[in-house]
Amino acid sequence: MFALKQLLYKLNTQENISLAPFSSMKVGGKAKFFVVINNSINLCELDKALGEHDYKKHILSGGSNTLFSDQEFLGVVIKLANTFDYIKQINNLEFEVGASTSYAKLTKLFLSLGDASALGWLGTPGLVGGALRMNAGSPLGVIGDVVESITGILDGQEITFYKKDLVYSYRFTNLPQNFIITKAHLKASPIANKESLLVKALELKQKRLLTQPRNSSLGSFFKNPLPLFAGKLIENVGLKGFSIGDAQVSPIHANFIINTNKATASDVILLANTIKTKVYNEFNSILEPEIKLIGQDW
Repeated sequence: MFALKQLLYKLNTQENISLAPFSSMKVGGKAKFFVVINNSINLCELDKALGEHDYKKHILSGGSNTLFSDQEFLGVVIKLANTFDYIKQINNLEFEVGASTSYAKLTKLFLSLGDASALGWLGTPGLVGGALRMNAGSPLGVIGDVVESITGILDGQEITFYKKDLVYSYRFTNLPQNFIITKAHLKASPIANKESLLVKALELKQKRLLTQPRNSSLGSFFKNPLPLFAGKLIENVGLKGFSIGDAQVSPIHANFIINTNKATASDVILLANTIKTKVYNEFNSILEPEIKLIGQDW
């Protein structure tokens, strides 16, 4: 353990850092250790040391899909630095993209290239690493549609998973849970009429502005229990606009839980469990959270 602490010190690790500013919900407790990593060499070294000491870690992406509990996270929260924020063109349609790159920026690029899959990415916040982990998108397209390979750190070693290795489904990839994504090789597949694609993108963007709340939230909170829609089920049980503390089911879109002022993670968790219980009791449908809860169980 002494060696691990020495490594954390060498990497300029901070202690007792509030995690609320790193979540788009703006709630959460503190991390015992918080470190920003600048390169894959340091990331390999830290990941190996954490594994040897069986020490908890959480990889922080954009925080748009992560709810930190009010309890202290008794481990290391790792955030990739801006050195992982880049888009490097390989050829006309292929790109290497760092995990800390804005997903919105990538969406804009692929729409400009005429890739119809990027219509499904519109409005999804966060960074590319998190998008790859959860196969972000919609029925119009997901990021998995354009992946050629994903590179990252697993048990202290840099490895690459290629297209043939990867399996995607709704909000899922088969990447190992402890795999830290650092970059991806993506390939666009343009359609013939780019202009019509950009018109459709503008229409979808304007629609989202009218149908999704602007308050602090984590986006869609529950996965859709296909073929049903979580938002419709929540609305049908009369919980649209319902609050616990300062956590509220959005009056605009029932599958968004918003922070109206000073919500705690406990408020959000209690509200989420209230929603799950009522939807199950009335419709016998199980709602599974799309967001990740860090620090405690549901």
